[in-house]
Amino acid sequence: MFVSLWFLALLYAPADAVRPANEVLRGEARPAQHARDVPGSGRNFMEKTEIKSIARFWLLLGTLGLTGYGISILSKMNERGEVRGFDVNRALKLVAVRLHKDKIFMQVSCTAVLFALADVLAQLVPSYHEKSNLEDGYKLGRWDWRYTLAVVMSALLFQVIILGRFYDYCDARFGSAVSWQSVSLKMLKMQGAFTLIYLPLAVFFFALSMCFFFRGLGDGTENCAMSALAASPGHLGSSLMMAAQLWPGDYLHSVAFWPPSHLVNYVLIQRWSPNFRPIFDGVVVFSWNLYVLAGGAHREAVGPTLFGAAPGATGKIPPSVDCSKYSLDGVRSWCWTEMGELWVRSKEGLVALWKNTCWATVNSWKWLKHGCNWLRQHTLAGVVFFLSTLRWLIVMVLYCLGFVLLWILTALRVGGYWVLAILKGALMIILSIVDFIKKCMVVWFWLPDTSSLGNGCFYCVLWPKEGQWPKQILGPMPKFNEYVDPFCPHCY
Repeated sequence: MFVSLWFLALLYAPADAVRPANEVLRGEARPAQHARDVPGSGRNFMEKTEIKSIARFWLLLGTLGLTGYGISILSKMNERGEVRGFDVNRALKLVAVRLHKDKIFMQVSCTAVLFALADVLAQLVPSYHEKSNLEDGYKLGRWDWRYTLAVVMSALLFQVIILGRFYDYCDARFGSAVSWQSVSLKMLKMQGAFTLIYLPLAVFFFALSMCFFFRGLGDGTENCAMSALAASPGHLGSSLMMAAQLWPGDYLHSVAFWPPSHLVNYVLIQRWSPNFRPIFDGVVVFSWNLYVLAGGAHREAVGPTLFGAAPGATGKIPPSVDCSKYSLDGVRSWCWTEMGELWVRSKEGLVALWKNTCWATVNSWKWLKHGCNWLRQHTLAGVVFFLSTLRWLIVMVLYCLGFVLLWILTALRVGGYWVLAILKGALMIILSIVDFIKKCMVVWFWLPDTSSLGNGCFYCVLWPKEGQWPKQILGPMPKFNEYVDPFCPHCY
């Protein structure tokens, strides 16, 4: 049922949407020119020609695949029908294991190689460059490496990164299929998701990215890298316009071209190694371009889509900046000028350094003697100052201790003096009272006077005499400047 719908889409797809109006079929026959003689028959003839080309391609590819597989099996069997030595199934298992272990590396490397080879083959078709009038200085014969690099970068972006994640999402969404009925149902779901969701966006953005990459490379090679960087917004706008112009025909042609491929990819490749599915598209594109070169079709494949002519600039890309100043040559000349000035300044600096080194070497002994003398003077002056200060501190401590001790002894003497004076006074008062009573009682004639006993000052020896006070004994306080000389390094 799905194959029937696919052929109906091929029959009713408008020819001007499949191929740009300014393109003509290549080859010796030019059947479209003969079709112009019959009114209304040119478009139908082109439709039938492309339908037959696609149908013959898939029939041929399927026949070759089945024939090759059968021959490989038969060549490895002996007379008894037993498989001997190396067989295809074992090789396929080894490839599947390697894809499982090194998924990203295998997908990136195989996709890059296949799409690069496919683009090299596509550029052998004369009309490949019919939309690009860029200078041929960067082409090797009929091959422009900038187109190939743009195709490879775009294919890696869409086949490995985006389409690989799309397949992983579909596997997680639709689950794993075991029976052939579930495999067929899953294949129909993935065909619908690919055709209605992924393919419309992929066709548009692949053309956009490839055109943008090529215009950037063309601007960078023909002008300079800064021109390509400055003109990136303009290249993006022109690439967007060209992608929008190519989208209807490219999408309808892709809808007609890829379902048979996915019939194999979503059934056989899915059951063998799901990681090979993005790589299988590169195998198909490479095979299609071989088929085109062999004369089986007139529209070459550019990446995973069939443009008929590679999108590129329609004339020489004008530089966006002054490339004489900002190009690699300008930057290189500026670097050489700056390096020359740096060398001159470095040479002058080295000469000045040598002169200063010689002067320092000559005067180093003078500096050493001066430094040693300075160190000796300051060291001796410091030692003398320290010892003098220490001596003054010791004398000051001893003076203070002696002063305090003498004042304690003097205080004891004065205290004893006053105690004895008070006691004597009190005793004399008592004796005077006794003498008064004795006189009043008329007993004086037989008792002597007691007040005469207190004559004299036996305790006066305790009072400090002149020259016995602490200040008079110790003398003045030792002064700092009398013991410590000023700090004088030059005195030594």
